[in-house]
Amino acid sequence: MAYTKIVFARPDIPPGMNDTFRTHWQKKREQKKRFGWLIRLKGFEKHAGQVRVKIHYKTVKLRDWDNMASSAKFILDALVKQGCIKDDSPEFIPDPPEISQERVSSYKLVRWTIEIFDL
Repeated sequence: MAYTKIVFARPDIPPGMNDTFRTHWQKKREQKKRFGWLIRLKGFEKHAGQVRVKIHYKTVKLRDWDNMASSAKFILDALVKQGCIKDDSPEFIPDPPEISQERVSSYKLVRWTIEIFDL
């Protein structure tokens, strides 16, 4: 059973809906590409079947829940593009990704973590 945990100690967490709503398509594409490269550089196990995904943010400013959910799109698309998971459809991720956040006191403590579990 494969398990992947990727921790990013970076102040730039994936953008939410408010950040990308009026963003030009080319800038969105570049952001997705950048997150894909970040995932590739960290390394991962390949998951061929169904998976459960957890995403946890440690951030200075908490986001609305709808923005948290929309930020998962960048991550899931990058995981598919890099070959970590087969697809982000309900066939391969039967339950919605588990997304959580916690407030930290300093930008030095900002992190985001992706966990992927085989089902």
